[in-house]
Amino acid sequence: CLPVDYGAEHHSGRRVYGSIMALQFDLEDYAMKKKYIILTSSIGGMGGAEMYTRNKILYLKNLGWETDVFYFLPQDIILEELKEYEGNCLPDLQYGFYYISKRQRENMTETLCRNLSSMEFIVVESLMLNLTFWGEMIAIKTGAKHIINCMEEQIRPLSDKEISFFEYKLKRREILNGNKQSFPRYFGNRIKADYIQYSNTISPLCSNVTSDDPSISFPCLREAHYNILSLGRLNKPYIQNMINELIIFCRKYDNYKFNIVFIGNAPDRTTEKEISRILSTVQNIQLYMCGYMYPISEQFITQMDVAIASSNSILVTADLGIQTIAIDANDYYAIGVYGYTTMHKLFRSEEPKQSIAVLLEEILIQKKYKRNSFSYKKENHTQLEAAFKPQIEYILNSPYDRAAYNITSIYSKKQYVIGNIKRIMNTILGRWK
Repeated sequence: CLPVDYGAEHHSGRRVYGSIMALQFDLEDYAMKKKYIILTSSIGGMGGAEMYTRNKILYLKNLGWETDVFYFLPQDIILEELKEYEGNCLPDLQYGFYYISKRQRENMTETLCRNLSSMEFIVVESLMLNLTFWGEMIAIKTGAKHIINCMEEQIRPLSDKEISFFEYKLKRREILNGNKQSFPRYFGNRIKADYIQYSNTISPLCSNVTSDDPSISFPCLREAHYNILSLGRLNKPYIQNMINELIIFCRKYDNYKFNIVFIGNAPDRTTEKEISRILSTVQNIQLYMCGYMYPISEQFITQMDVAIASSNSILVTADLGIQTIAIDANDYYAIGVYGYTTMHKLFRSEEPKQSIAVLLEEILIQKKYKRNSFSYKKENHTQLEAAFKPQIEYILNSPYDRAAYNITSIYSKKQYVIGNIKRIMNTILGRWK
């Protein structure tokens, strides 16, 4: 751990208890200069992370926070509230930390820390594994509180030194979504018994994407026996298995006509073409590739007979009473029918692996489940507060000694050299852009 003394006792709103400072300001203290920075992959397109970011900055701004969002993947920005951050695209953020030279890391950190010197309290939230190392660099330079909230469905296996870093963050209560279900993502099979005392579970608000506005346009579907919806990015790891299962189901019931609707896209446009190519071989399927839609017409959603999704995308359709098959992000099989056989949205607990094709048969053909409706609140400040106030309170209740982990020590000099060579060669060869 790299302790840093920033003369913090001279900042208003804090008092010192030995080496740990307790934050003393009301969430609605508009006089205090406070900044919240989110590091994410993209603010374009339409996905859970983008909607989460949009919702969170709306909540924070309402409480007088200044906000900034940095990202590395340029895409068309759909959400109006994120357009002010369009100039914050830093492509080098996409690379693993040890792929970047020391000078580049210093320059990047300077850019990320711009306009922070006048701030009394700074929070950085990293939404991806690679970005956590940049978030910690901001903490080292400015004394910011750095919070980890990895939103990827899967995280690559971590080295022992990387695990030490995440353990340090967990024990400082700086992993926002660190709990029994997510521990295996960070620590693999090296979970310690005492981790549970530092656990925290959040309710990310990112499913408020529909509208009952009758003027919203949507595709006109052909007459069919059933409409099946896939909601979410097309590059999600489970998509290939889902397509295979759709083909099995539709070929088994070749006397039925099916409309297969995809809402979502991928940064690589070839993904959409490949899905279209594969499903066009099935004669009783009519395919509708809708791309990103925001807002999504509730009238369009309610035409669906069943939906397939993962994580909080499930709530978009469940909210409107659509029977929704939840997909496990680890094994890509169905967890169950959300609200009927499971209440899990991302990872299974005791539920067995289930075939998507079998569940489609149970829902559409056997009519095993009666159509239901969930009573989630529509978007308003109360809903934003319910989702994000506990997150801010969790941050304020964690230690604030302005210390940070010596993040550069995680990787050896050899790793930095090899990483830089790989990045240069792959850039020259056009593999990384």
